[in-house]
Amino acid sequence: MRKNHMKKLLAFSAVLIGFVGPVFAGQMTVGAQFQGWNSSFVQPYNGYEVWLPFSMNFRVDNKLGFYGQTEYGWGNYTENSQTINLANFSDSLVGMDLRFTSFSLPSMLNIGLELPTGDTTWEYKQILANVPTDFVDSRYRGRGFGLNAIYGLSFPAGEGEFGAALGYLYGGAWNLAGNQASSSYASSIQSSDMRMGDSAFLALNHVQNYSNNQKDIIRISAFQSLPSQLGGQNVFQLGTNFNASYAWQDPKGLSFEVGGQAWLAGLRPDGNGNLVAESHYSYGPRFYLVPSYSFGDLAITGRAKYVLSNGYTAGDINYDGGGILLGIEPSYRMVLDSGSALKIFGSYDFIDALKYGVGSLDATFNRWTFGSNFEVKL
Repeated sequence: MRKNHMKKLLAFSAVLIGFVGPVFAGQMTVGAQFQGWNSSFVQPYNGYEVWLPFSMNFRVDNKLGFYGQTEYGWGNYTENSQTINLANFSDSLVGMDLRFTSFSLPSMLNIGLELPTGDTTWEYKQILANVPTDFVDSRYRGRGFGLNAIYGLSFPAGEGEFGAALGYLYGGAWNLAGNQASSSYASSIQSSDMRMGDSAFLALNHVQNYSNNQKDIIRISAFQSLPSQLGGQNVFQLGTNFNASYAWQDPKGLSFEVGGQAWLAGLRPDGNGNLVAESHYSYGPRFYLVPSYSFGDLAITGRAKYVLSNGYTAGDINYDGGGILLGIEPSYRMVLDSGSALKIFGSYDFIDALKYGVGSLDATFNRWTFGSNFEVKL
């Protein structure tokens, strides 16, 4: 759960890449997507989800733009012999980005508001039936009000640029289970007042442009989190997080991204409720590779992820054995006319989670995704 906040901030920091780009009025995207999975557990842990995402962005001019996104979902989750069905909108994100000059340098300010339109109990109701979040993030978001802000500077350097950004993510309290909890995990949560620790980050980027719209991108970032609270009490503080990646982009050929993440030891409460350094890291380092090749409108993307175990011993309540993910995703983008396009995609992922879950058992997962997105220029 805490790692999802980190990845969201990383996604926002990507807006630093390319301060000066083409100006267009905007775009609206609607889609329909299916995700299904099963596991090797003797008792079934599986499910499927159907999503209807919607997003829109619009630029008033080359300085000011607005964006928004939400989605509606249906979920069917089986944990042992218990199956639950959920349906709701997720939280909605609206925001603006402003381009201007500060310190005689191209600058940007991005502010996003997460609106509490979702079901705050969803993620905990399905957490055991879903694929481990070490490998695939929970798609649904229902965490109440949130705010993020990013300020960045661009330093032109020949055909490329350096970028630096500072960001902050604030999240309000949200209801973990309430009176509607139905899974064995969610029903064990008594407090309805969970607050994830706020996160601040520093990101540095370098973009180098080449002929034929090719470019390479280097990103490094560091995150620092405040304590997470349950019922007003500190329950955990995530250790400092470090990220680094290199990407090569060729819109007409081979592209790839390779990177890694690592966390320092976090803080956990002792017998007196004071936060002290944990004896081992909660999350082991992880590395990933995402290659893709473009055949015109057809693209083939692969993905590989290797998660190392953390420092705890097997059987410990905090043990995470890590594992691997291997996946492939073909997609086809069909241009309908000068103002619209349809993208069709499908994917398969094989996941081997080592010493996963209660009892520290090995488990494999098969995950399928297919869907389409319809894009319209505004």
